[in-house]
Amino acid sequence: MFIPAAGYRYSSSISDVGAECYLWSSSLHLAYPSFAYYLSFDSYNINIYNKQRYIGFNVRPVFY
Repeated sequence: MFIPAAGYRYSSSISDVGAECYLWSSSLHLAYPSFAYYLSFDSYNINIYNKQRYIGFNVRPVFY
């Protein structure tokens, strides 16, 4: 499985390309359904956060 470090998109800006991976989960925040959980990782850290769902994160890994 290959997961690209594609960064993220917010409005017309693209950030962290080649440096960090952001992947949406299918889990919504219970108190704030406009937020969803996501996984972020780079060479050193793995984190789970929640953010507004309109942020442009990747949805799934790419298999090859």
